[in-house]
Amino acid sequence: MQKRGPDLLLLLTTFFLLVIGVILVTSASAPRALSLTGGKDPFYYGKRQAVYALLGFLLLLATMRVDYRRLRRFTGVFAFLAPLFLLVVLFIGEEIQGARRWINLGIITFQPSEFAKLSLVFVLAHYLAELGSGVRNFVTGILLPL
Repeated sequence: MQKRGPDLLLLLTTFFLLVIGVILVTSASAPRALSLTGGKDPFYYGKRQAVYALLGFLLLLATMRVDYRRLRRFTGVFAFLAPLFLLVVLFIGEEIQGARRWINLGIITFQPSEFAKLSLVFVLAHYLAELGSGVRNFVTGILLPL
């Protein structure tokens, strides 16, 4: 099988959407940033968003190099950890504005529901790949995954 390069159109589109997002955040948050910084830095939130967007894009470039077929062996781990994290957040989660959604790991806070969404993608992809032509069956290909 011949290895293909990245889809440059998709990468450029993603990059431009990131840039537009940073511009929109900067524009929408300038008044709040001015009040937060005492009128010194209207780009406070825009700069933070730009850093996170750049880190996210670099992470995207790094993960593009991972062979997704090698990740199949972690499906069981993801399927086990996702519900576990969702339960753990009920007990040790950080409460913000009346909701417990975050787990504080010291350096970063992390939202188990985001991990659960990613895990669901892995589990469903594994399930549907195992089905093979059974995907075309309404019950096994559509109802059961729902």
